[in-house]
Amino acid sequence: MIQADDTLAEKTLAVLARWDTHVSTNSKPLRYAWVEIINKRDWAKALEVSERGNQLRQASPLGIILPNEVRLGIIRKMRVLKDMARIAPRKDHRQGAAIAQSSEPTRHA
Repeated sequence: MIQADDTLAEKTLAVLARWDTHVSTNSKPLRYAWVEIINKRDWAKALEVSERGNQLRQASPLGIILPNEVRLGIIRKMRVLKDMARIAPRKDHRQGAAIAQSSEPTRHA
């Protein structure tokens, strides 16, 4: 979304600047990293599978710029994936499918 709309990058940078005025100094390196990621449009650091990548995703300002419907959809999908990962060692894939289906909104005719 940011790549398609520069105003979203500006909004995200404004959020980071606002956080810089009243959020813990301990997370300042993460905010600086996000500023660099957004300015360069280089998402690799935020996507890497590492402790640092996890920290960046936990401190992400991107959720604030997402439309609420998109953000909630992502949260629902992640919940299903986490549930499936938790039961995967049981080797009962039917349970994972049931969880995924139960998280889908029911539609009545």
